[in-house]
Amino acid sequence: MALDAENAGALAEASDEDLVALMAHANRDALSHLYERYASVLLTWLTRWLRDSVAAEDLVHDLFLQIWRDSGKYDAELGSVKNWLFMLLRRRAIDYCRGSTTHARIERSIAVGLVCAETMQLAHLEFDLIMRHLSALRPKHREVITAIYLNHESVVAVAERLGVPPNTVKSRLARAIQALRDSIVQVTSSSL
Repeated sequence: MALDAENAGALAEASDEDLVALMAHANRDALSHLYERYASVLLTWLTRWLRDSVAAEDLVHDLFLQIWRDSGKYDAELGSVKNWLFMLLRRRAIDYCRGSTTHARIERSIAVGLVCAETMQLAHLEFDLIMRHLSALRPKHREVITAIYLNHESVVAVAERLGVPPNTVKSRLARAIQALRDSIVQVTSSSL
């Protein structure tokens, strides 16, 4: 269904949240407007991160297909539409990076919360070694890193579940990642 000039102008001025709400009611023009607002920014960011423009284009396209299907799942209380889009795209990019080497080993090593390049360096580690490193963490750090990187929970969701501020979750996550890096580097360098 084509938009007349008046409706097109109204959609152009609609908030991101309103566009997502319209998408939940199968309004394709709302999707088109949201795409026009964010596709370029998302593509630029992802191309820089992946250093692969073709993959970035595919992932951004897939993202907009996903938000068309899942627009009813958006919750404004958890953040802006822009942040939601970047979070979903980041997850897609991580999944893409996981598949770029031996899938089973990358799947296990992603738990340490490292970006693609570091994850590939860890691909040679065996499952039990990674689990040993995770189990050596303090329980509150292990719980946060597992929730965020294995269960794909948001920082806000973990904070609410644990009854702590989001910044506390972020601090625990940073400490956990650093402890894992230090532990893995120590084992890796001692085996060389």
